[in-house]
Amino acid sequence: CWAQRRLVSAGVRVRSILERDEAPLRTRFVVDDRKLFKVEYAEPLAADSASEHEAACIAVQECAEAEAVILFDAGAGLLAPGLLNGLNEALRNRGVTLAGGCGETPANLLAIRNAGLLVCSERKLRLAMNDFDTGLSALVYRAMDRSGAERMIVTLGKRGVVTFQRPSDDPQAPAWKGRLLSEHLPALTDRVVDHFGCGEVMLATGACVAATGGSLMQAAYLATLTSALEAGVVGPTAVSLDRLQSQLESRGELRRSPQQGRVA
Repeated sequence: CWAQRRLVSAGVRVRSILERDEAPLRTRFVVDDRKLFKVEYAEPLAADSASEHEAACIAVQECAEAEAVILFDAGAGLLAPGLLNGLNEALRNRGVTLAGGCGETPANLLAIRNAGLLVCSERKLRLAMNDFDTGLSALVYRAMDRSGAERMIVTLGKRGVVTFQRPSDDPQAPAWKGRLLSEHLPALTDRVVDHFGCGEVMLATGACVAATGGSLMQAAYLATLTSALEAGVVGPTAVSLDRLQSQLESRGELRRSPQQGRVA
């Protein structure tokens, strides 16, 4: 389909499991850079246990030499609970960074087990937990306890993001169940043209930083910065390394005075 051809042309190796007659389609109605509403259409995807097992096996094969695995539930029907359970079991203890996120429908967000990093908005988290009253810190604690996630980045729209991580990296340590460590990072831009694609960009960037040994705040900062670049244009547009490098060089908070020396 056109989606697969576009991915291949961008250098992405595609391993497809199930094929639809038509790719899921999202139509957005925009007037003067303002999105009025959107309509999504996707035919039901009939995935049996054999197809789910095949998908899990292919995922394990593809991540044999990978440093990170990203599970993103776009709500199109592929990541059903059966497949997620198979992936969770197959990827356990393989030494890769597992990052997870979701699209507009967050039903399977917390079914991504033992992730090193989960990325989502506060709204999607509350939908996934079916809880619209509990404070954010307590809500995240319950979500991480249910999913076994090690760290989370929760976006707050214009208020920036909040990071959460466990006080210990060892699931067997008593501190694993202790109070979460959290930090707030303000939004890095006030210019938002289109939110479409921002969540996916944040997840991909955060996963890359986490896989290379970066801290949670470093992952959140770079993820927020790439999301800001994505939000400045209409439609999903790939954020190039050159654009990100240029943006980093222009950030005042990353500069040092001549007395302090140059930032590496």
